[in-house]
Amino acid sequence: MSNFEYTFIDLENTIHRGLARGWTKKRVSKQLSNEGNSVVTLVKIKNRNAIFQSMFRYISRIDRILFMRSLMTMMKAGLNLPDALASSREQNSNPNMKIIIADLEKAVNSGKTLSSALEKYKNVFSPVSIAMIRIGEHGGKLVDVLQFLTTQQESDYKLLRKIRNSLVYPALIFVTMIAIVAVMMVVVIPRIAAIYDDVSAELPLFTRALIAISNFIVSYGLLLAVGIALLIISFRLGITYSEKFKKSIHRMTLRLPMVGMVVRKLNLAMISRSLHMLTKSGVSIDQSLILASNAASNVVYRDAVRSGEVFVRRGVSLSDIFKGEPDLFLPLFQKMVSTGEKTGYLDDMLQHSAKYYDDDIQNWSDNLSTLIEPVMLLITGVLVGGLALAVMYPLWNFANIL
Repeated sequence: MSNFEYTFIDLENTIHRGLARGWTKKRVSKQLSNEGNSVVTLVKIKNRNAIFQSMFRYISRIDRILFMRSLMTMMKAGLNLPDALASSREQNSNPNMKIIIADLEKAVNSGKTLSSALEKYKNVFSPVSIAMIRIGEHGGKLVDVLQFLTTQQESDYKLLRKIRNSLVYPALIFVTMIAIVAVMMVVVIPRIAAIYDDVSAELPLFTRALIAISNFIVSYGLLLAVGIALLIISFRLGITYSEKFKKSIHRMTLRLPMVGMVVRKLNLAMISRSLHMLTKSGVSIDQSLILASNAASNVVYRDAVRSGEVFVRRGVSLSDIFKGEPDLFLPLFQKMVSTGEKTGYLDDMLQHSAKYYDDDIQNWSDNLSTLIEPVMLLITGVLVGGLALAVMYPLWNFANIL
């Protein structure tokens, strides 16, 4: 079935816009024309990857941000919620996102609130966002909440994108290194080994080991590739469906040199930002902890924050809860929370905490390429140079081999 965007006028001269599904344009037009409706426009949504996208229903972070910003802009311009949703749907280029927005539009037109309509798509919109929107609806400040959410989500997106961009060049060097080694193992070394086979002389240990590895890769290369692919698939399935396995991997990530500290600061920035948003909006601390835990990208942090909700209800302060996990909640974060509780400005201190860790990670990402580039080049030089030496050393002593 295909998706069609429609506009029709009913008998009361009211304009209706939305999304319909059907096998053919003619059949959809007939359905819309029932009861005297006049179809103005009916356009098929083109999607070359419809099968792939319908299977995975992929909604990226930037899709959510663009939707929030578009909705906020339309409502700020004076449009009511249903019209703002319709405008956001028309402007969106992701077919899967269009379907979601059309469903939200239908729910809102039937009398539901936006937050209750979003509950159906918890896998797309975070619990923090839904809770904030519900607060905005009750307080009559939905536009302000949408603007606040958009700003905070854009900050998270820019931070993550900056880290990814910093890793592009080191990753390129690593892939190039792997490609060079693969070519030498599969193409170069077998040809050199054929020459050495004609020479009845003992080769150096490293050269013999290299030839043996090359022969293994050439003989069992397909089996090795399938094994690696199955290992990657198993890892992805384990991360997706096994909470215990995922938590073990995330805990291991926190113990990695340098990377572990970055993961800590990144999660503290996201948790601080979410707690700031929620406490500033008047959400209780215990509920804020439950909602903010979903903002953490690391399962260990998520469970640690969520477990604090029980202690808060018993009267334990946030600073005391965080002191119980010194490996996760860094001293500066604990100090800011403690100061905020003592002065009564917890939401402000959480905002300062988020900004501090954001700036710290950005400075780290700015210097990441500078730090990693020499190391990667050194590793590449040693590896490729070692391979070349193992291959060429017997040739340099060819006279002795003969």
